Amino acid sequence: MANKSSIKLIGSYLLGKQIGKGSFGKVKEGLCSETLQRVAIKIINKTRVKRSANGIQGVIQEIKLLKRLKHPNVITLIDVFCKVQAWYLVFEYCPCSLQTLIDQSSENLLATGQGQRFFQQLMQGVDYLHSQNIVHRDIKPGNMLITPDGVLKITDFGIAEQFSMYDMKPMRINNFAGTHQFLSPEITAGSLSFDGPKADVWACGITLYYMLTRRFPFDFDEELNLLSLYERIANGAFEMPAEFPADLQELMTQILHRDPKLRASVQDVLKHAW
Repeated sequence: MANKSSIKLIGSYLLGKQIGKGSFGKVKEGLCSETLQRVAIKIINKTRVKRSANGIQGVIQEIKLLKRLKHPNVITLIDVFCKVQAWYLVFEYCPCSLQTLIDQSSENLLATGQGQRFFQQLMQGVDYLHSQNIVHRDIKPGNMLITPDGVLKITDFGIAEQFSMYDMKPMRINNFAGTHQFLSPEITAGSLSFDGPKADVWACGITLYYMLTRRFPFDFDEELNLLSLYERIANGAFEMPAEFPADLQELMTQILHRDPKLRASVQDVLKHAW
């Protein structure tokens, strides 16, 4: 039996074993002592955050963003505790990420039907974010969690861009961020300003391709040459998997269009027959 002194309590939440780790801290399982609800508690070390440029401001901004987001396909922030040494962010519990699910699937592939369901949920979540004037900027399987009943949740808003709800101008991004294989052609070509929502759509397309094939349409060569990867992405030519049905090939062509003006919008994708 555990000694009472060894049990750590944050608010009404009991801290359990570690289930994840990041650059600023770790994630532990938790249990609400009042409702017995299972949760995930992200512990952000303030000392580590302070070493990063705009670290404190970034964490506070992400917390404010998470508090106002309410959608079935976006992670739910339940509670926040600010202590001397760390922030404790209490989230709904998700046993694994989409990346982990892919890695553990047969032949490291998701069945087409399963991938289709997750992709639809992803697009619904992204549609909601854009309606809230938020561009995620780092859509990828590692930043999506899966609940015990198979619902996809978009998470990790550390580099998300928020725009004023009162500004009717297009959501254009003026700085570089994201994961290399998921960057859109306009970003890798060095554009100083680009359409944020269309860059998110591109990353969703890369995610779909990866879910169903376990490979990237644009990837590093054997020498891991970053400039070479960027050139291939900027060129926009990729190999369409022969096993994709015609309607999926059509959708993929529309999503991974090199020209953001001709690329499918979130609404176009949601309305597509596939």
